[in-house]
Amino acid sequence: MRIAIIPARSGSKRIKLKNIKKFIDEPIILKTIKNLKKMKMFNKIYISTESKKITKVVNHIKDINIIKRPNNLSDDFTGTRDVMVHAIKEISKEFKLEEICCVYPTSIFFKKKNLMEAKNLLKKNNYIFAASVVNKSFLRSFYYDKRKKLNLFNKRNYNTRTQDLKTLYYDIGQFYLAYKETWLKKKIIFDKNSKFIEIPKNTAYDIDDHSDWKFAEKIYKLNEK
Repeated sequence: MRIAIIPARSGSKRIKLKNIKKFIDEPIILKTIKNLKKMKMFNKIYISTESKKITKVVNHIKDINIIKRPNNLSDDFTGTRDVMVHAIKEISKEFKLEEICCVYPTSIFFKKKNLMEAKNLLKKNNYIFAASVVNKSFLRSFYYDKRKKLNLFNKRNYNTRTQDLKTLYYDIGQFYLAYKETWLKKKIIFDKNSKFIEIPKNTAYDIDDHSDWKFAEKIYKLNEK
């Protein structure tokens, strides 16, 4: 059975109740759920949460299943994989699972074609995670030290032409796809065997604060036209 699991806790610090905050016209998690249902790629969709408020928001959606997440897996330090392993073990008591996709509640830009690409990677490489990433170079980044002085992240790259810098990718936090045994046995999602799908910058945006939220709404509206 192929399932999607949405890990959705209530403890977001920078954007309060981020996972159920209204995005344009409805809570953002509902947009993600409706998008997944429209894909018709999953036999079941689960929400892993400790929150009564999140449960109340999603409970009226047909065919959505709730996994009650224990409090010790709902703090700021628990990783995604630990939450997924808990949910997978609970669901496995009732169903035989194969492909399992972790989809974040704010993955409003998630496209079916990206999932299809990830599935094809999985067929060729069974024991892997397939994830979504964006191409962006940080090799000329700056940071402030403790004295509030500006520093180059890597001084060796200061005079290097942009086209000569290595191409870097970062996790856009949309989805991770893997088989059940991979989720249960591999300790980290990104290792040397992991594969990724590159997402165009105009179809992905990482929402960390309120300014990101407003900008994401603008991008979403443009992509919907």
